[in-house]
Amino acid sequence: AIKYIDKIKTKTDAKIFYNGTDFHFLRMQREHEISKDKKLLKKIENMEEQEVSLFEKSDCVLTISEYEKDYFQQRFPNWDIKVIPTFIYKEKFPLSKNSDFFKREGILFVGGFTHAPNVEGVKWFLKEIWPIVTKLNPKIKFYIVGSNVPDDIKAMEAENILIKGFIEDSELENLYNQVKLVVAPLTFGAGVKGKIIESICHGIPVITTNIGAEGIVENENILSIKDTSQEFAKEIIALYEDEDKCLSIRKEQISYAQKYFSQESAKKLIQQIFNKENHE
Repeated sequence: AIKYIDKIKTKTDAKIFYNGTDFHFLRMQREHEISKDKKLLKKIENMEEQEVSLFEKSDCVLTISEYEKDYFQQRFPNWDIKVIPTFIYKEKFPLSKNSDFFKREGILFVGGFTHAPNVEGVKWFLKEIWPIVTKLNPKIKFYIVGSNVPDDIKAMEAENILIKGFIEDSELENLYNQVKLVVAPLTFGAGVKGKIIESICHGIPVITTNIGAEGIVENENILSIKDTSQEFAKEIIALYEDEDKCLSIRKEQISYAQKYFSQESAKKLIQQIFNKENHE
């Protein structure tokens, strides 16, 4: 966009829709709030200037969450901002067919480790949450899936911490059919988190933080949201030992996925966004 947007504006009459997927300066700001790394401040300033400049040159800014829409609408009330569906599934929900939570076992984390929030989130989980969990139930296994696992996380591998790293889609599907819970222990980030949407669509209960749940509307019945290590660990144990509750959440997730992530729902929203009359 930086390279071509000015040429498009001067050479054509095309309407420009800018989709940044998530807003990088917002994620970087949250990282700085945790790390207090002063080196980030200039990078944040440059990134915000760059992104806002692109927004201002566009006829419509597309976000992937209501949270981000509200955030920017307050700052720039005259902008045309719309929420676009990013996660669209052709398959019928749930994607994982195993509904027998009595036979499921283990907890799963999915996320690539070139993404800083995943690194910090897994470290927080392993250092502060996992010891509480295993004290209450030492038999639970934790599966970590994602490419480029850092050495300091690899060093934490144990009998009940299985670091899978990068795996093929077929193996990941097998894990989704096997595990009882998914965790997304994110302490900073921005946008809607694909790992959480994927878990909802598979019909597997998710425990996450407010950062993880951000942008996922009407999430009260489909996510467990806990921000402290003690609360997070206790919620894992409570859900892990309550198969009926897991099944109840799964049913809510199926309805939710059909409402928000099906091709039918996406088609309606996209038609509304790109309706020419809305941008005359």
